[in-house]
Amino acid sequence: MPLWRLPDHVADVLPAEARKLEELRRVALDIFRSHGYELIQPPLLEYLDSLITGVGRDLEASTFKLVDQLSGRTMGVRADITPQAARIDAHLLNRSGVTRLAYCGHLLHATPRTPLGSREPIQLGAELYGYPGVHADTEILELALNLLQHVLDAPLVVSLSHVGIVQAVLGAAANGSHWREAAANALVCKDRAALGRITDVQVRDDLLAVLGAVGSPDGAGLPACRDRLQRRHPQTAQAFADLQRVAGAIAGRAQVLFDLADTHSYGYHNGITFAVFAPGGAAALARGGRYDTASSEFGRARPATGFSMDLRDLSRLVPSPVPASAIAAPWQDAVDWRDAVAQLRAAGEIVVVEFPGALHEHDEFSYDRELAQIDGQWVVRARA
Repeated sequence: MPLWRLPDHVADVLPAEARKLEELRRVALDIFRSHGYELIQPPLLEYLDSLITGVGRDLEASTFKLVDQLSGRTMGVRADITPQAARIDAHLLNRSGVTRLAYCGHLLHATPRTPLGSREPIQLGAELYGYPGVHADTEILELALNLLQHVLDAPLVVSLSHVGIVQAVLGAAANGSHWREAAANALVCKDRAALGRITDVQVRDDLLAVLGAVGSPDGAGLPACRDRLQRRHPQTAQAFADLQRVAGAIAGRAQVLFDLADTHSYGYHNGITFAVFAPGGAAALARGGRYDTASSEFGRARPATGFSMDLRDLSRLVPSPVPASAIAAPWQDAVDWRDAVAQLRAAGEIVVVEFPGALHEHDEFSYDRELAQIDGQWVVRARA
């Protein structure tokens, strides 16, 4: 095997793409900061126990594991930064009020999430801790929309759900937890046949009503589902009210759909969840929602909601920037030439030194000007 060959689903990022990723990262973190979110940088490695606490089996299966040569304990390479953010909020910051955190960092997955996906995604996200109300859910969704609408010239579609609705239905069933997880998976897959085989008639009809509540907020399926479930499970009334409130807050900014059958991360989330899509896109650009139970695994329960996205996926939808305007500076062994180059760079110009007799190749720069000496002065002029 050639020494330069990389593992499957792992790739180098070449200059033009690397620049686009970095510029997107800077834009995103600046937007997060403008909303009061503080940047954190958790470690790439942690002891496995804390890295997968409260996140379910799916993430554990995605986590690379290794043995720490110092302690002998099992460590993991993070496959998701959200649990790390929850740990930082719960134990390192230890604040009692609202805390807003943001992050951007590499992950490593044991297997790719999609057939063509990378095993080294770059996770960008924001988390809001310490407030249980729907105002926090709305802020997080609006933050995701602010970022996506800033970098994409395309209409967006927001799919809203509330895990508490399905949890209320499945919690009323007498079957074991394994059956509940299988039923939740059938909802995600829109597997009507699997749901139809449920022997508890009331639960089956409840879940089929949930499956039918997919579409616009004024569609026929949602009122029918709401009326049935509020009658059988009164605790769902608040969930439906919160969904309508969040939908109203973003009306006009994106197309809003309800998909109560979207039980993505059913065992992790416990409230409003959302996914943001570009028209025609099969995969969500961003996913988020409420996960109040996660921080309790760290010994300090904190209300929590947030979202994340893969910066690599977002980058593919953003047009590549045109080559940047640059100044070519043929090399000179002169102090005044060095001073001229330094002054131009200090003023924000891109100045690339051209060595004598060398070929210079770049993808990112367009040399439309050059540094030349005219009448004893170094000046910038248009390049022929």
